[in-house]
Amino acid sequence: MIRFTPVFLRRSLLVVVLAGGGTGVQALTLAFPGPAVQTQTLQEPLARYRFATGPWAAGVLPSRVVEGAMEQTAWRIEGAGQSTLALLADLRGQITAEGWQIRFECDAAECGGYDFRYEMELFNEPDMHVDLGDYRYLLAEKSDDVMALMVSRALGAGFVQMVRVGGDLPAVEAETAPPMAQVTPRGDLAAQLENGGATVLEDLVFASSASELAAGDYASLAALAQYLRAHPDRAITLVGHTDASGSLAVNVALSRQRAESVRARLIGEFDIPAAQLQADGVGYLAPRAGNLTPEGRTRNRRVEAMLTATQ
Repeated sequence: MIRFTPVFLRRSLLVVVLAGGGTGVQALTLAFPGPAVQTQTLQEPLARYRFATGPWAAGVLPSRVVEGAMEQTAWRIEGAGQSTLALLADLRGQITAEGWQIRFECDAAECGGYDFRYEMELFNEPDMHVDLGDYRYLLAEKSDDVMALMVSRALGAGFVQMVRVGGDLPAVEAETAPPMAQVTPRGDLAAQLENGGATVLEDLVFASSASELAAGDYASLAALAQYLRAHPDRAITLVGHTDASGSLAVNVALSRQRAESVRARLIGEFDIPAAQLQADGVGYLAPRAGNLTPEGRTRNRRVEAMLTATQ
């Protein structure tokens, strides 16, 4: 059995990946940030999971694929703060004490930043959040089992995702205290950014295959501009997404152009300082719905505002 015992922590996000070979996954005890609420879970009797064995470089991410029974679970964590370096150091000490050998470790810049993160198979927002500028990744092995840890943080809340792959997975129990705050209503953009780290700008309109934001007044942009003016120490990355129609290269370029169009509108019409806004795109790599229906493809075509830096 893997048992997670809560310790109070703020602004921390822990992703645990456990993979096992023929011997199955051995029991492990880790200190787990809390109080927490489970946000998502998925179980598969036979699956393949790919995790990084080195940094993203020259368009390639070294990786290893393990097959077996898979369980993925994510938690949202409320509580006090700690740096990602301090959190990972604590976790590193726990796993090495259990006999795990460290094979690879990197921070956001060393890992490959944006590209490295989006090669990770994680749950989507709001169930899972990773700060693109502040995360740390660790890969460890013990016998035939492999463990990867990714640590990041969000303002006022942390997020934990655990993925385990092995031939014989023990049950997982998460001991968590009651959450310190209720889940934020989806209509409050500022609270979504502060608590969840990201929000979808749901009302934006782009013509089919077009990169320019259609003319009109958008409540989401007005709310985002108000937030940025009220918080000059905050920075936002606008992340474009597409459906799965067409090649990856074309969709990544289109999604980035759409995010740039939104950035230009915020700078030009709302007088937001350019330094507070970045833009990028991931194409169809982070869907939030299936691409087999028109409704699903429409939901996947979006621009998200992600809180990426504070002073």
